[in-house]
Amino acid sequence: MTIEIRSLSKKMNNHVLFDNLNFDLNPGKIYGVLGKNGTGKTTLLKLLSGLEPDENNQTMKLFPDDYSPIGIHIESPKLYPFLSGKKNIRLFTSDLPKSNYDLDFLIEEFQLQNFIDKKVKTYSLGTKQKISLIIAIMMAGKFLLLDEPTNGLDDDSIHVFKSLLLSLSSKHGLIILIATHDKDELIETFDQLFYIRNGSLEKVELSERKVTELNT
Repeated sequence: MTIEIRSLSKKMNNHVLFDNLNFDLNPGKIYGVLGKNGTGKTTLLKLLSGLEPDENNQTMKLFPDDYSPIGIHIESPKLYPFLSGKKNIRLFTSDLPKSNYDLDFLIEEFQLQNFIDKKVKTYSLGTKQKISLIIAIMMAGKFLLLDEPTNGLDDDSIHVFKSLLLSLSSKHGLIILIATHDKDELIETFDQLFYIRNGSLEKVELSERKVTELNT
C-alpha cells in the first residue's frame, strides 16, 4: 500500500522546517533523505512515525484503514544496559502479535551470536546499533524508518546491512526511509533520493547520485 503524505508542515522555535510537503512512498522501495545538520531529517522521521505532531498538532495517520506497526530507529541506540541484547529485543517487541521477520536470522546476519546473551553495558557502539536496528526491523509491518543507521558499524557490517535492506524491500515489500548525512555510504541502495532544502523535499534523480554539490 502506497503511503501518501499530504500538506505536511512543521515549525520549531518560529523556524519553518517543512512547508506543505507532498510525496508518496511505495512498497518495496528504499528512500534516502539527505540534508545539512539542522534541516530536519530526524524531525521528518518523527513526524512520519507519529512521535512528533505536525503543524496542525495532528500525528500522521499513515494506515487509517489498515494499521501496521512502524519500525523506527532514531538517533542513538536507547537500550537497557543491564539486560542482554536478546532480552532488550524481546522487551521492545513484546507487544507485537507477530513479526514478519525471524529473530535468529537477523542475529546471524548481524553476526551477534557471541554477544546476544551478554549484557548491553558490555557492548561497543556498533553492537548496540545492531541491536537497535534489529528491534526496528522486527517491529516494522510495512514501514521502516532509520536515522543514521550505519553509525558505529564497520565496513563489513555496513555491507551486510545494505544487503539486508535490499532483501527486506524486495522480498517483503517493505517501505524503507533512511535519513543520513552521508550521501555515499548507502547511495547504491536507494531507489529514490530526497534532499531537504529551504523547507522542501527536492527529488534527486538517480543520474545525479554522485553530484558533489548536494551537501554544499
